[in-house]
Amino acid sequence: MTDQELHDYSADHLYYELWMLYETAARLVNDPAVRTDWVLKNALIESFTIHARSLAIFLYPEQAAKHQDDVTSDEYVAEVHKWRAARSPMPPELRTTVHRTGKEIAHLTTQRHPPGAPQKVWSPEPIFRVFFEPLRQFAAHVPAGRLDGSVSAFIASLPASSAASPPPGASASTAASGAAGLFGMTSVPTGRITHSTDVSTP
Repeated sequence: MTDQELHDYSADHLYYELWMLYETAARLVNDPAVRTDWVLKNALIESFTIHARSLAIFLYPEQAAKHQDDVTSDEYVAEVHKWRAARSPMPPELRTTVHRTGKEIAHLTTQRHPPGAPQKVWSPEPIFRVFFEPLRQFAAHVPAGRLDGSVSAFIASLPASSAASPPPGASASTAASGAAGLFGMTSVPTGRITHSTDVSTP
């Protein structure tokens, strides 16, 4: 892919993955409707985990089988070996997320758990947090012009990994829910997609 193609792809698709990862997690944490609407809760969990798996494999492509039409972080960075050394191995939280999403959500397997099993619980915030450092390292290794400003701004807005309470991150609709912490704030630019998404409905 050319630099322009990478730039355009990041604007259309990479930003969408970041935006949906954040917004689905924010709603799972903040939206009181998930306590009573099981369809909504399940849909948000399934969306969050699928986007988490997509981003994890984008950042750690060696952890999955490579297909000819895959787009990964390796295509964006200037030097793959330096990027991978700075990025470090995939965190255990992401390994678990990738594995669980495949076995419990994306496929019908014997590793699905019965209703009420504690193993069925998903905790969005710890999963979202472990993306912070690899995303920052990714942005630092991408040459100018290959990332759209929306992606760069999103990553730049992420808090330090050690921060007890990260900086604002919710869109206006999420912030209005009034929750505190990682998903109750307003500075991460997640509200830029207003007229196009990766999913179309009639």
